Amino acid sequence: MENKQSNDTVLDDNQKDASRVKIIDCPNCEESVPLSIYCLKCGFPMVDLMKEHMNEESVDGKDVKLEALSD
Repeated sequence: MENKQSNDTVLDDNQKDASRVKIIDCPNCEESVPLSIYCLKCGFPMVDLMKEHMNEESVDGKDVKLEALSD
């Protein structure tokens, strides 16, 4: 039998860290939810929180900006 190569992607440590989901407490319902634009439990808009968290991190040395999401 031949050994077939797997199509699975092997992630290095940097990619694993980048793919982790951040869990925060919703300021409205106080449930622990993944950081997103809206709370998955109550629908509260969390764009400002997401901007804060994204601007704290950098991607390839450049700050991530979510200007398209702001009003």
